[in-house]
Amino acid sequence: MTLIATRDEAKSKIFEYITCFYYGKRIHSSIGHLSPNRYDRTFLETV
Repeated sequence: MTLIATRDEAKSKIFEYITCFYYGKRIHSSIGHLSPNRYDRTFLETV
């Protein structure tokens, strides 16, 4: 287990978790039951 020394480090770790892991897994009904990451990739492929 890694200790987090500063508030900025904690904010960075939380941001990384949300953008890399959570958004990759959580689906949203408002965007066709896709994860935000999948939706972004699909959108960018069609543009």
